[in-house]
Amino acid sequence: MQDYHVHSEFSYDSNSKIQDILEYSMKREIKYLAITDHMEYRDGNLEKGFDVEEYVDTLRKYGITVGVELGWDGIGEIKLRNYFDFITLAVHRADEPCIPEKCYSNYLKRILKVIKVFPHFHILAHLDFPRRYTNEPFLKYCEKEIEEILRFLIKHEKVLEVNCDPIKKQGEPNPSFDILKMYFDMGGRLIALGSDAHHAEKVGEGIWEAIDRLRYFETVELSIFNEGTLHTLSLRKV
Repeated sequence: MQDYHVHSEFSYDSNSKIQDILEYSMKREIKYLAITDHMEYRDGNLEKGFDVEEYVDTLRKYGITVGVELGWDGIGEIKLRNYFDFITLAVHRADEPCIPEKCYSNYLKRILKVIKVFPHFHILAHLDFPRRYTNEPFLKYCEKEIEEILRFLIKHEKVLEVNCDPIKKQGEPNPSFDILKMYFDMGGRLIALGSDAHHAEKVGEGIWEAIDRLRYFETVELSIFNEGTLHTLSLRKV
């Protein structure tokens, strides 16, 4: 199975050793593993990052797919040489406190901006991310904005991440299953599964629970990347 969202000690918010990540990925039967450590741009500056060459060389040595979670608030420009097998684009900035009626719309407008001006990304991370802190469904407030984002992803063959981190607490991934149904009903098919593990023992957590629900949809394809080239695998054949 796949876990395309894992953090290691190269990330500012993780201490996980590469060897430990590999050990737990084997225990959880993760065949397609990628590490996606944070590079976070905020207010026009690279706020958090890592030594890219050391990162890439280390992961290549272990035979691990090299991803990056590129966080951007849409301010300024991104200057990033693509050393990676894929780029996961994420927006982490949201209104505080997050009042769904306003916060959700502002968050999705920011996503729409960044996906349109940074076409080099491959995967869009945790679409309804602020729901982790409100537990309020996005479709209740912002159906049109979500539909616009999904149409963009489908048109440009970008991948929608199914981020399994909130499943344990909320019973739903990011995005929620109702948004995923909307995506598939619109003709979307490309997903990437990720645990968002910041501790090695969390690798693969929530993946199998998500798969149990996703198998009901006929067209779901797992997205596998190799040096930017997309390969797909039918979820029903896994």
